[in-house]
Amino acid sequence: MAPVTYKLPPLPYSYDALEPSISKQIMELHHDKHHQTYITNLNKALEVSAAATASGDLHHAAAQISAIRFNGGGHINHSLFWEGLSPASSP
Repeated sequence: MAPVTYKLPPLPYSYDALEPSISKQIMELHHDKHHQTYITNLNKALEVSAAATASGDLHHAAAQISAIRFNGGGHINHSLFWEGLSPASSP
């Protein structure tokens, strides 16, 4: 059975929507680089764990739990962070 593959969710607003409080460059860096890195590493750990489980190597599969927890948590936290922010409403 193939593991679930996670993808970077789109921001619910443009990268520059939070300026001047948070710059477009910082938003791009944190969304496109940092958040994407958590997702990439989560998917990699899930794939390694699934392959190890399929081959009966439960020790190697269990060794991925820390990476899954860390990167899964980073993905969830960033997703919640993006949803918790919103641009100032127009007058």
